[in-house]
Amino acid sequence: EGDLVGLPSIDGDRTSFNPPDWFKVACEEPVVLFLDEVDRAVQEVRQGIFELTDSRKLNGHNLHPDTIIFAAVNGGEHGEQYQVNEMDPALLRRFWAVNLEPSTQDWITWAKQNSIDKLLIEFVSQNPAHLRVDPSTVEPGTVCPNPASWHRLARTLQHCDWHPKKYIGRDVPEGFYSMCLGFVGVEPSSAFVSFVKK
Repeated sequence: EGDLVGLPSIDGDRTSFNPPDWFKVACEEPVVLFLDEVDRAVQEVRQGIFELTDSRKLNGHNLHPDTIIFAAVNGGEHGEQYQVNEMDPALLRRFWAVNLEPSTQDWITWAKQNSIDKLLIEFVSQNPAHLRVDPSTVEPGTVCPNPASWHRLARTLQHCDWHPKKYIGRDVPEGFYSMCLGFVGVEPSSAFVSFVKK
């Protein structure tokens, strides 16, 4: 909860809490304040979010009138896959709620706008079943692909200078398959390496 309310300072015979820098900015200028993984927060943080979303203040510090609050959770129909807390009705009613289920085409559009490797995008486009696998359908601890893991793989391959297009029609470097395996799992890795080589 220290991340939400800040740390105290002493002024004579009293203390006051200094807001964290991100919260101070949200009080001084209009920003989008994005609260991620709210349903994973400890109770004390969720109690702070009550005041923040209802009264638009916390510990005597008021949000800028034009600051907008967004929050994301992993609950909903997929909530059992995550270690999350139920959002009680009092907290939930402070938000306009929507279930967001991005499609494969949504990810492809995003990937093109964010300089993801074109060959990786083409692979996902031709093999949409490999974009995401529901973790509840496999053994616990199994690495499963999801849009975020494909993004991390793309960034890592770029960092290693292992751009897939360099290996079209040839063997990939030692470690390429293992890198894929750690991010997206066995079947997608095998299929992607085969796709690159062919």
